[in-house]
Amino acid sequence: MVHRTFLGILKEFAQVSNEIIEKLNEEIVWMKGHHKRCIAAKTVDTTMSVAGTAVFIGAVITAPFQGCQIS
Repeated sequence: MVHRTFLGILKEFAQVSNEIIEKLNEEIVWMKGHHKRCIAAKTVDTTMSVAGTAVFIGAVITAPFQGCQIS
C-alpha cells in the first residue's frame, strides 16, 4: 500500500483545483463571447422589427394616395 503524506495529498489537491479553475476560466471566456453574440442578434432582431413596423405604417398611410384598398 502506498503511504501518502499530507503534503503530497495537498499538492495533488492544489493541482486538481488549478486544472478545474483553468477549465472554468475557459468556459467563462466562451460564455462572454456567446453573450455578446446573443446581444448582437437581439439588436438586429429589434432593428428589423422596428423597420418592418415603420414600413407597414408607411404603407397604410400612403395606401389611399396609391388607390389601393385595404380589406
